[in-house]
Amino acid sequence: MFEQQVLRPEEFALFKKLMYERTGIFLNETKLALVANRLRARLRLLKLPSYRAYYEYARGHEDELTACIDAITTNETYFFREPRQWAYFETDMLPALLRRNAKTKTLRIWSAACSTGEEPYSVAIFLKEHLPPGWRPEITGSDINSEVLARAKAAVYRPYAVAKTDPALVRKYFTEEKTDPEGRPAAGSEPRAAEGYRLSAAVRAMVRLEPHNLLKKKPSGKFDVILCRNVLIYFNDESKRRVLANLYDALTPGGYLLLGAAEGMLGMNLIFKPLRLSVYQRTE
Repeated sequence: MFEQQVLRPEEFALFKKLMYERTGIFLNETKLALVANRLRARLRLLKLPSYRAYYEYARGHEDELTACIDAITTNETYFFREPRQWAYFETDMLPALLRRNAKTKTLRIWSAACSTGEEPYSVAIFLKEHLPPGWRPEITGSDINSEVLARAKAAVYRPYAVAKTDPALVRKYFTEEKTDPEGRPAAGSEPRAAEGYRLSAAVRAMVRLEPHNLLKKKPSGKFDVILCRNVLIYFNDESKRRVLANLYDALTPGGYLLLGAAEGMLGMNLIFKPLRLSVYQRTE
């Protein structure tokens, strides 16, 4: 029965509306197969006969609604993604921030859609390598997806997550261990276990992880740098404007916003100064 389940266009429309109302994420029709694949396991687990039945069940059970949103929004990422931005961070952004914040010796950085934690932990490693002694970095990672936040807190990663990281940094900040196929620590001698990498406690301690919906304002003060990469592509123009306005409000004057390489602000009419590809600065 389960192998024959098909997500029909009218059912997809229900999930599309649900996601937009709850998260602001806009699912166009090209995402139908992705949604079907992501939710199929939930249908099987609950022994429900159709996607419509699952939709009705999720709407009536808040825990399952969270699981539904988590399943649809899960994204794969890896450490030190967008290498050109990291190079610009080192050569231009960090020196400017060190001059600007010399009196307080603090840096506040927000990874605004942190998924399983690779991005904020990359920031932590980067600052460990480049920040002068005596500085106090404050790094926040947030995501709407509770499942990926739990995985971020566990901080155990499959090999692909560190494949593009400098091997010297991997040796310095990770320890190898067995993990299950989902990247979680494996129990005993599980035959399907593969090599994984556990991030050091010192790096994990630098990052505070918390849930946050980007359609809502961030209440916890201003940030010097915000990374919001590869998430705006899931929003329509109206939601994108709201998210960018919230990010603008969360930046200090002169603060930096880093987007994904495929993202931009064309037509958004917001007061950001473009510095280079997908790197923007809040104007005074």
